[in-house]
Amino acid sequence: IDVEEDYFKADLVDLTPDTEYEFKIGILDAADDSEYDWTKVYSFKTAPSEIDEFTFVAVGDTQGMTWHGTSTSNKGFMYAKSAYEQALKEVENPAFILHAGDVVENGDNKKQWNYFFKALGDAGASIPHFAAIGNHDVVSKGSDPRFYFDLHFNHPNNGGSEKLNQYHVNKIRNTHLKRLAEQADETFYSFDYGDAHFIVLNTGNYSSDDRYIIEAQRQWLENDLEANKCAKWTVILFHEPIYHRLGGNESRPWLNTLIESYNVDLVIQGHSHLVTRTYPM
Repeated sequence: IDVEEDYFKADLVDLTPDTEYEFKIGILDAADDSEYDWTKVYSFKTAPSEIDEFTFVAVGDTQGMTWHGTSTSNKGFMYAKSAYEQALKEVENPAFILHAGDVVENGDNKKQWNYFFKALGDAGASIPHFAAIGNHDVVSKGSDPRFYFDLHFNHPNNGGSEKLNQYHVNKIRNTHLKRLAEQADETFYSFDYGDAHFIVLNTGNYSSDDRYIIEAQRQWLENDLEANKCAKWTVILFHEPIYHRLGGNESRPWLNTLIESYNVDLVIQGHSHLVTRTYPM
């Protein structure tokens, strides 16, 4: 049975630094205030006002299909659960989690998104989670123009459709990518944490039109790097790598040139399910 689900986003404002907050979520229009109408109590702690150092966890391509799947044709989210648990054991009190995209195998499959959050567990209720959209996430459900990716994440909205270069957007012919370009809010964005600046890009859906969606973000990226060039650390996160292992249209040498010209400290990429290396470039 395909059960309808509601999706809500809320912005928390005027919070006090270095303070623990508790919350629970109630059923909409509950008849009374009984224990069955509420989730258990969760908590999170805000960042200190002065941040000298911090840690974060980065993952990518969790990309499951079922929970117990054990093959490449039936990938299991239980492995993502193990990876999260191991990472959170090794990294004490991370400030947040970064995801390099391909959160699920099929972006229009509601069950897979629920399995992902099951894998994330209670960490999802207490640790902020920032994600780059991956090619497997760029699928909307049927005639509904909304993306499950956008419904499940509440990212900063300082990039978005209005910041895309329309010259490049108008060249897009791929249906899903065109739809994504029309509502790109919260799929590329930036934020600060302490003296570090983080930038997240949208690399599309692994089609021949990807070069247009990434080119459409080029001016926004350059403006953002320029505006934040005094940051002590700059980190960029996106899904499809700058230099793809197969070369060709997937490679974006201009992005590498731009990143190096602004002395970006770290680039986190996903997509390639293997370890590769090159000679020094």
